[in-house]
Amino acid sequence: HLTVLEAITLAGGFTDLAAPDRTKVLRGAGSASQTIQVEMNRITKQGDKSADIPLEPNDTVYVPQSFF
Repeated sequence: HLTVLEAITLAGGFTDLAAPDRTKVLRGAGSASQTIQVEMNRITKQGDKSADIPLEPNDTVYVPQSFF
């Protein structure tokens, strides 16, 4: 199973313009869709691996740009 952090790492990591604290996983489609907020600082800076959720088929990891 691939986790959010593993997927981001395989994709090349966060860019200088990324806002890691606003990372989300978009899961499902239609009325069954959900958005899951991922606290990347808990994973990367505090070492809390329980916050690194496993991805499911067809999940989309969304990392927006930082405003600053």
